[in-house]
Amino acid sequence: MYNIYRIEEINKDKLHNHKKGGNPMYDVIILGGGPAGVSASLYCKRANKNVLIIYNEESGLKYAHKIDNYYGFENGISGEDLYNAGIKQAQNIG
Repeated sequence: MYNIYRIEEINKDKLHNHKKGGNPMYDVIILGGGPAGVSASLYCKRANKNVLIIYNEESGLKYAHKIDNYYGFENGISGEDLYNAGIKQAQNIG
């Protein structure tokens, strides 16, 4: 299981992935949807962990004009594009 929610979407019901007995069943809860949080979630998911990401769309990364020291982008990438690509990748795994 893999869930990703904006912080505004969180309520008590969404935090509970009910299985037997109604107990919350997330192996990992990650706070933050930036590169570190999304990368961590991808590794956790590959390890067959149930993951919940809680993030706020007001990431400072979105305001970075150009990031030119990030692995895999030889011509750089805007912070907003990197942020959106990470969130989309995480959602596609779900």
